[in-house]
Amino acid sequence: MPICGVIAEYNPFHNGHALHLARARKETGAEAIVCIMSGNFVQRGEPAVMPKQSRVHAALLHGADIVLELPVAYATATAERFAAAAVETLAACRIVDTLCFGSESNDLATLTASAHALANESEAFQSRLRAALDTGLPFPAARALAAESTASTNAAVLATPNDILGVEYLKAIVRQNAALTPHAIRREGAGYHDPAITGTLASATAIRHALLRGDAWQAPMPPAAADILLAECAVRRAPITLNHFSQTFHYALQTTPTDILARRADISEGLENRILRCAEDHATLSSLAAAVKTKRYTHTRVQRALLHILLQINAADTTATAPYIRILGFRQSAAPILRKLCAEAQLPVITNLKHARAQLNANAFCALEHELRTTDIYRTAIQSLGGRMPSEWHEPMTITSN
Repeated sequence: MPICGVIAEYNPFHNGHALHLARARKETGAEAIVCIMSGNFVQRGEPAVMPKQSRVHAALLHGADIVLELPVAYATATAERFAAAAVETLAACRIVDTLCFGSESNDLATLTASAHALANESEAFQSRLRAALDTGLPFPAARALAAESTASTNAAVLATPNDILGVEYLKAIVRQNAALTPHAIRREGAGYHDPAITGTLASATAIRHALLRGDAWQAPMPPAAADILLAECAVRRAPITLNHFSQTFHYALQTTPTDILARRADISEGLENRILRCAEDHATLSSLAAAVKTKRYTHTRVQRALLHILLQINAADTTATAPYIRILGFRQSAAPILRKLCAEAQLPVITNLKHARAQLNANAFCALEHELRTTDIYRTAIQSLGGRMPSEWHEPMTITSN
């Protein structure tokens, strides 16, 4: 039975995501789609606009059969670690044979060539990368320049968001020798970062911006997904933004020793000292991120660093191997596939948190507990706004009948 894997955030789920799932199923002949999705915090160093279970529900209503959780230490990491952990987890399922991803270029051959070049970095590449970084270029631009000048790759495929992630997925497959066949699907409609809604295919960025402005945002979303988001706005006070965590962040910053701050993910070269200095004059996380940003440290890199201070995620946490597979939801029709996954997976499969302690070794259970604490932090922001959100210990998997 061919089964396709998809890596996503669905923040929020929109028509482009539904189109991607439909094309993945059609083009690969997949009988089922397994998605691995970020939880309550996402790769740009921000909270998701609404809790993960609601995003799981939208995905299951529009093409996903099973949704797994990408642990927060990887979901908020660099593109390289985000992709590596997601590929590792999908491969560990032992039932997924294809990985489908969106691509601006849809040029799988060029993407693959770039992935091989980056997976096996030559001394010349590393030297050129260091030289580019020393000029003050941010890492993504420096890496693209080094790859083009030393490995005859096309820097253009390292300049657009979906292609960048696509190269990282392919690189992870190469390095892990993962039994996953890659399949690229051209991104349709608006660009990944396009802030405007101009039709029925807009970016998640545009939808989030419209939500925050109070503008119309429903057109680019399937009606059922829009209804879920409307309910979240009423019950849980979505959209949740980074600034809703500002007070909690400042408490974490002030009560964490500097030497421990230096161990947090995405903090290096004394960045913790710059954060501490700027924090004295900036009460909100958005203004602090803008103040800390430099030519060397991109806005996204800074936001991730701030988020990792808030969530107490260390650099070592992002490089560890995936400790388990956690099921967030599934379609009832996919129950036989879920049973097969549970029977064949190389990692423990968590379907019920109450049984997790018996399933996991001490290190894996510690990682799970850390995950649940980050959800507690997310829940405090919702509660501070007057919203409601149950503890994960009391929230079951999402199961749909469609």
